[in-house]
Amino acid sequence: PENMVGKTLYPTVTYRNVMLHVNFGPTPKSKLPFACRMVADAAAEDVELAPGQDGKSEVALPVGVPDQGFFDWVDLFIKNNPSYTELSDRKILEWAEKSGLWRSKSQGSTASSDKPDMRFGVAMLDDYSCRNLLSCIAPTIKRNYLIPELTSNLLAPERKQVLQKFPAADFKRTSYVVVGEPNEEYKTYIHGLMLEEKQQQAEHDKAMGYPAKKKIKKQEETKKAKEAEEKKAQEGEDAEAKETKEDEEMKEGEDKKDGEEQDEKKEMKEGEDKKDGEEQDEKKEMKEGEDKKDGEEQDEKKEMKEGEDKKDGEEQDEKKEMKEGEDKKDGEEQDEEMKEGEDKKDGEDQEEKKEEEAAEAEEEEEDEKVELTEEEKTTNYRKSYLPDVSDRVLAKHFANFSLPSKEDGFDSISYVWQSEESCAKHLKAWVLEKKLTQRAEDLQPGDWFKDEWSKWQKLYQDWRRIQSEWKDPVRRKAMQNKAKGDVKKEDAAQEDEEKPEEKGGDEDKEMEINADDIEVFEVKDVCDLGNGEPLFANFAYEDWALLGTRYEFHLLLHAFKKDLNDVDRPSFSEAHLSFYYNKYFRKVFNIKYFGVESFADFLDLIKDTVGLDEKTNFLKAALAEDIPQADFVKYTEDHRRERQQRMDAGDETAKLKFSRPAPPPPPR
Repeated sequence: PENMVGKTLYPTVTYRNVMLHVNFGPTPKSKLPFACRMVADAAAEDVELAPGQDGKSEVALPVGVPDQGFFDWVDLFIKNNPSYTELSDRKILEWAEKSGLWRSKSQGSTASSDKPDMRFGVAMLDDYSCRNLLSCIAPTIKRNYLIPELTSNLLAPERKQVLQKFPAADFKRTSYVVVGEPNEEYKTYIHGLMLEEKQQQAEHDKAMGYPAKKKIKKQEETKKAKEAEEKKAQEGEDAEAKETKEDEEMKEGEDKKDGEEQDEKKEMKEGEDKKDGEEQDEKKEMKEGEDKKDGEEQDEKKEMKEGEDKKDGEEQDEKKEMKEGEDKKDGEEQDEEMKEGEDKKDGEDQEEKKEEEAAEAEEEEEDEKVELTEEEKTTNYRKSYLPDVSDRVLAKHFANFSLPSKEDGFDSISYVWQSEESCAKHLKAWVLEKKLTQRAEDLQPGDWFKDEWSKWQKLYQDWRRIQSEWKDPVRRKAMQNKAKGDVKKEDAAQEDEEKPEEKGGDEDKEMEINADDIEVFEVKDVCDLGNGEPLFANFAYEDWALLGTRYEFHLLLHAFKKDLNDVDRPSFSEAHLSFYYNKYFRKVFNIKYFGVESFADFLDLIKDTVGLDEKTNFLKAALAEDIPQADFVKYTEDHRRERQQRMDAGDETAKLKFSRPAPPPPPR
């Protein structure tokens, strides 16, 4: 077109579902079939340079400890260095929210500040495709980048993987280590954030119409009033019950006494009634004569009374008129006194109201004046509503956390808060503490455990079968005959060493063996004491349960040490017992099953096999790893005999009562 003649033309490329990377040089990304100079390699006189960044850009990987101020330091760094672009999941989240995308407020159990839940309902955001795209584009654009991936930056393999995307020819690769006690700049920054949050909360409370102090005070007053009412009601009920009981006891005594008195009075009354009847007859006659005489006297008095009543009526009328005058005067005086009293009371009420208003105004002023407490001022790390790293991710990776080194590919490493030595000590101490409190989520049973557990299950079933056969009279006889035959063979083998006269009559004597007289730990074969009787012949359900539990704990503790292979974590605490027990044996562990209330009571049942380390509170195996499996039968029988002796002595607490598991449902 004529209007474009003589003007510089720029190519326009339209594309869809394609990522375009423009390379201005100075060298081509691939070999060209022709020779030419790239734009970045043009002569100075041929181009007009726009102002830009001199030298290499920087890509920085900060390294910190979870929940110890890492992300607050990142925010402070970006604030002080606005030329840096943050590349992280939390920044993608912020960008999407500012763009108006709706997101569910609820967070899953795996959500954290390092890896927040997206939940936008947009596939490329929710499956982190957007993050992968940005990680591919960023190295092609020369900018300063800060990549605050907390977990990734603590793992050496992942640090190397990130740095490989940013070529050393274009980027200076730096690491900032923010570990240990923060510097004053950081402390001042987070204290300002904490004060701002506190001020916002106070303003919110005030806007809602109930300042924080007033709300707390009201709640405390309501609680105290409720407690006082409940206490008063309880005391009233107790007093009423006590009085009722006393009244009932008194009433019973009085009723008994009244019954006796009434019987006596009844007899006396019958005699008096008879006597009174005779006296009444005499009085009746006298009464008739007196009534006649009284009638005449009453007529005379009636006439005199009428005259007096007439005179009294005139006097009462005069007094009534005088009384009305006095009442009127008294009423006027009382009205004046009442008015003066009411005015005085109103004045007092107004003064009290003014005092209350002044107190409320003072409280409101105090509410508006928000300050950090002394405890808050000593805080080094601000708490967030989300953890920096989820528990699952932390348990999986924390043992491999490390500080950055030049071997990772960094050009420089800067220790922001403390020296390299102090940072290394701090991280090591933190990892060791986590080893004492965190579970090894990825731990899997090894081959040694599987072999030993398989042997034990087979042996355990054989022992149960042998006990069942011994309890059957027919099979017991066969077992005794077999044992007798074995004894004869032994005697024949030792015939040359023994005298003939010593052998006679010993066969029947040898079969008369009392198991209780045999020392448990001297038994050579737990399946035969010499007469075919097994050492476990008297085992009840509880004894078999303790036998299995002894070996399970022994095997679990030794297998854990082998499979984890961590000198800092040779065992685990009671808090993680159920987790590892389920992981190894595929069943639930519950001390209630053993009829005890505490874990200490449970350990007392198997104290010959398992104990607690006093320093670490870790479970520890009391027996060597290679102890023969039959020895656990001996420990169980020794424990059974001890309990039996206590029960024979009258100690009922020695009796065990375990809960039996419910039988499996019948097959359909």
